Amino acid sequence: MQITFNPNIKDIYDGYIESIEAISLEVTDRYFNIQQRLDEVHNISVVLMKTPEEEMVQFNSLYAEAQANYSRISSILIDFIGERAFWKRQLVLAGKIYNRAKNYLLTSDELKNLRNKVLQEARVENDLYLVVSLMSTVKGALEDIKDMVEIATVKKEELDNAIMNMNRQQRIVESLIGLGYQVRARRN
Repeated sequence: MQITFNPNIKDIYDGYIESIEAISLEVTDRYFNIQQRLDEVHNISVVLMKTPEEEMVQFNSLYAEAQANYSRISSILIDFIGERAFWKRQLVLAGKIYNRAKNYLLTSDELKNLRNKVLQEARVENDLYLVVSLMSTVKGALEDIKDMVEIATVKKEELDNAIMNMNRQQRIVESLIGLGYQVRARRN
């Protein structure tokens, strides 16, 4: 993305307003999509059977569902990690826009006349409020993505533990069958 600036301070946004708008639109769209995937993560659960030997068809169905959910969570986790990389790039781009505009403003006579650094910084923040707001939004999204990665990781670990428990239950049922116990294969 090419970023250019106008030499006239009143038109400073003209040089990068398209960049800011493009980033803002993409940020909004992508954030909505990752929120939907997080909702999907929250809706995934597995309830283990207390006595799988009593209903093998249901047990096999739950086992297949747990494995499918594990694969889905893994895919979502990879997506979240990819999203984190995207948001980091957007933050870098917004930072570049901010720094270039800030440097331009600080070299203007109007800001040079303000001797107090605090006043200069306040003026820069005020003049660049769109970029400051964008950077704040992207930083917030990065924090949210970090949390989403942690949530998906915890959910993946829960599913992994459930699958390990189901594997153990399956070995127990196979042992019972080997010992001659009756195991129900169908619902009555």
